[in-house]
Amino acid sequence: MAASLSSAVRLYHDNDYGQLARVLPGLLEYGDTVSPGLRSRILQLTGSVMVQTRQLRTARTVLERALVAAESTDEVLDAASVVVTLCWLLLVERRFQQVDELAMRWADRIEPRMSRASERELSTWGWLLLRGSAAAIRDNRPDDAGDMMRFAQAAAVAVEREPAVYQDYWTSFGPATVAMKRVENAVIDDRPDLALRLARDVPAGLRPTSDNRNRHLLDVAQAHMDLHRADPALDILLQLSREAGPWLIEQRLAKDLLARMIGKRRTLSHDMRALADLIQLEY
Repeated sequence: MAASLSSAVRLYHDNDYGQLARVLPGLLEYGDTVSPGLRSRILQLTGSVMVQTRQLRTARTVLERALVAAESTDEVLDAASVVVTLCWLLLVERRFQQVDELAMRWADRIEPRMSRASERELSTWGWLLLRGSAAAIRDNRPDDAGDMMRFAQAAAVAVEREPAVYQDYWTSFGPATVAMKRVENAVIDDRPDLALRLARDVPAGLRPTSDNRNRHLLDVAQAHMDLHRADPALDILLQLSREAGPWLIEQRLAKDLLARMIGKRRTLSHDMRALADLIQLEY
């Protein structure tokens, strides 16, 4: 079952939602027959898929069950990992104060000793800080967002690299991930010029997961649009349509960006029409 779960996680990060939809029911069917820790991970993956596909009410129920299962074990990092995903759901729902309280409570609970912490301890703690930073910048608290980002950066420096394996906590964490989240915060803070400068500093050759990398590219596209540069923004959307079409379809930001482009054009190019059809945007 653990091997099947790891395969399903890879499908998730490869944006293969069709195959994942065929695999998940089988995993869930046996969820009550496995250990609480494994059950928690199955439920966390299921909740992640539901957040990604905007089935938010069901996602909350599933993630709350995952947290209960994780907390019934001695694996506090499993529970903290579920909290990272639950914070993502709350961000999507724009419940920023709840994210801040939840992320900081768990970050305090698992705060590692930097000199001897494991990669997983640093990664889970760092992701909680990134969630708190994301909530703070959206809640118009840039100083708090910056403070949490600096702590996350310290954790990333200690990790040194993006892990090649991320099945245990669903995502990677390291310098590239934190650098990308700095770009996202700059975009949210309405500083597109800073966002593009920071994007140039994202470390090359590291391995953020595809969903984080894809979100980063959307942030760069938004920065270009905010600076009235539609052509490079369109190039990014076209790149994502080729490389991560199933993921792109679920992104409201992609629809918003393309709608802004279309609103400025009298006629649409073939590429723009194809992109609009892919992400199901009426024009």
